[in-house]
Amino acid sequence: MDFIPKSDVVSSLPLQMALFFNAHFSPFWVIIHILSLAIKYKALNITYQVILVAIHIVAVLVEVTRLYLGFVGNLMERIPELSGFWITTLILQFPVTLFLLANPEIYSLPIERAVDIVQISFIFFEIISGLAAVRRVANHQVTKFQQQVLDKDEKID
Repeated sequence: MDFIPKSDVVSSLPLQMALFFNAHFSPFWVIIHILSLAIKYKALNITYQVILVAIHIVAVLVEVTRLYLGFVGNLMERIPELSGFWITTLILQFPVTLFLLANPEIYSLPIERAVDIVQISFIFFEIISGLAAVRRVANHQVTKFQQQVLDKDEKID
């Protein structure tokens, strides 16, 4: 078994960069969507008015939570937070952003489409790099645990 020092860093730099840029882009994404919703609200069907207000509230809350979990999970190498980030990205934010991008009934403005394409690109990259980061951190922690067990067994003998 290879010796793993306690200071070994297994955080994902590509994931951290994507999270960093996404965190700086997200306020613009939210502002553009809220302003666009205000502009086109009267033209929407009542069903889509209700759905879009709910989706925007959920999207903002999920985005803040998701980015926090990603930062904490990646930088502190915590599997629960990193897994929570990955799951919320894959199951919540990805479908919501696809809905906002692909649904013709919500009359997306060109600027909305532009920011949604950037956002979906971030999300897609974060899904891929997030899964790789979860696997790498999990493998590292398993190896550390096995090393601790072997060290403990050597001290007993």
